[in-house]
Amino acid sequence: MKVNVSSIVLKTGQSTTKVKVTGLAKGDRIASWTSGNNKIVTVNSSGKIRAGKKTGNAKISVKLQSGLQKQIAVKVQKTPVKTTKIQGIQKKITLRKKKSCTLVPQILPITSVEKITFTSSNKKVATVTSKGKVTAKKKGTAIITVKAGKIKVKCKITVR
Repeated sequence: MKVNVSSIVLKTGQSTTKVKVTGLAKGDRIASWTSGNNKIVTVNSSGKIRAGKKTGNAKISVKLQSGLQKQIAVKVQKTPVKTTKIQGIQKKITLRKKKSCTLVPQILPITSVEKITFTSSNKKVATVTSKGKVTAKKKGTAIITVKAGKIKVKCKITVR
């Protein structure tokens, strides 16, 4: 059994369904989700976690029928959750003219509420959509900047 995060940060009143459990043994299933402190954070039977009105720390437990159990540390704060890292973006990509690829950034923490934006330094060479689809226009290079809050990563696109 694996959980995609060991801890999350939420703003008071924020909810998330981004906590995922994988790697279950054949026939095993999730028996329960529980909160160690319902005044700070609650969780429903499908794993939707909701921060209450109080700030603080609590643990969410996910238990399987087989008895295996994992805990997720939850911090609830008054301020919106800001991006601390962007990963999953290659540093360099080479494309042929008229071909495309899609950049799929992973924003950390997963509960960040900041919007992801994509920009191209040279739209004559490569364009990028709001969803991260990069299309090669003509030979040359362009830098695609992926931004969430104050965090930026860059990908150099070379068009042949």
